[in-house]
Amino acid sequence: PTGNGGTATQTADTNFGHRIQTPGGTLAAGSGLPCYGCHNPHGNAHSPDGLLVRTMLDSTTTTMVGDASGEITMTTGVGMRRFCFACHTTAGSASPDTDPFGWNGAAYAIVGAGATIEGIDRTVRDAVNKRGLKLPPLSGHYRDDAQSCYECHGSDYSSATSNNVHNPGSGVSAGGQDCLNCHGATSTERLDRMISDTSLYHHVLDHATPGLAPGATNTYPTSTTALACVSCHTDHNYFNDNKGANLRVRIGDNTGARSNTDFINDAAQSFGICVSCHSVSLAKNTTGQRSSANTLGADPSTSTPAIPGATYGVSAHSYVVTSTFDDATTFSANCVKCHNDNQPKKYQTSTNRFAT
Repeated sequence: PTGNGGTATQTADTNFGHRIQTPGGTLAAGSGLPCYGCHNPHGNAHSPDGLLVRTMLDSTTTTMVGDASGEITMTTGVGMRRFCFACHTTAGSASPDTDPFGWNGAAYAIVGAGATIEGIDRTVRDAVNKRGLKLPPLSGHYRDDAQSCYECHGSDYSSATSNNVHNPGSGVSAGGQDCLNCHGATSTERLDRMISDTSLYHHVLDHATPGLAPGATNTYPTSTTALACVSCHTDHNYFNDNKGANLRVRIGDNTGARSNTDFINDAAQSFGICVSCHSVSLAKNTTGQRSSANTLGADPSTSTPAIPGATYGVSAHSYVVTSTFDDATTFSANCVKCHNDNQPKKYQTSTNRFAT
């Protein structure tokens, strides 16, 4: 196959056709994986959609390869992972990154040396020469992880160039995509809950498009009262090469300038992203998050305290604690070392992990 649904053109920069990157196998690098690698070319007598994915039949039942329940669906994270690991392999956990586990149709098991798919070794990973089907050691890739492969690699069939199984994305956004496409209701992070979750305290995403992703300079929101994901963060195209530096410098800078700290002791930089908003008292959103009346009694505070950056910068509170991301870059937490949540952090690998 040379297209994504037959409507797009194969190029060196795309994965249309689930393109083979590994040289030295039975197919040349750049070729699309044969349709029969994943699809049953003879259909399925038990289902009108028998061409969806490869199936295994016995006299009475149909079992979807990679599906946990036996139903014809790939919407579950468990099912999708098992299907993908029928070819790819992975380490059991982050440490040690050793055994090449794959799905054998019934369980995860160590894949023996010499196992191949289309002549490509399942047990090795050579990122430099793009050889092998073992996945790199990243959050989401390990045997014991749970999220669907769709979460990072795409499940959008809306256009000829969108990312999905036939044209898997690289695993990280290149920018310009709605943040909630990957970090919303189908993800483990559920940032969409920050729009109107009244069970927790959180920044409330109340911008007209809460998951706004600019994809270009000079399009970042500068409002301190209507918040989107990119009110605080830069887009992926600015921080993919340094995950620790994923914050905007200040709310008034809409160029995509990035920072790996939430407090900058410099008035010219408005003292960093947090103080650039919180230097003045702000009215609290009392409808999109938990009410402080739940804990503070009948007369709760309706506004935030003003934090003068110059005063904070010389106070005993102003010191940093670092965390490390899975690309070995660091984040220096000053404000959020205390204003931290208790949620899991997918991409920070150190003991200290921070987010609001």
